[in-house]
Amino acid sequence: MNLSQTTVFALVGGEEPFLRLAHDFYERVDKDPALRPMFPGDLTGPEERLALFLIQYFGGPATYSEHRG
Repeated sequence: MNLSQTTVFALVGGEEPFLRLAHDFYERVDKDPALRPMFPGDLTGPEERLALFLIQYFGGPATYSEHRG
């Protein structure tokens, strides 16, 4: 494996760690009385968008750009 060509996405094992990271982040936001009012009532969309953004940013599929431009 040539590490200079390997993405963070591949090194961490694909989508799952990013999905978990986004989920854990929004789970904490939901429980934080100072942050919670700054976010929409339903956190499903923001959680999905964050995960897709991180996946693409770190070398995974470009699904975020395909959906969000």
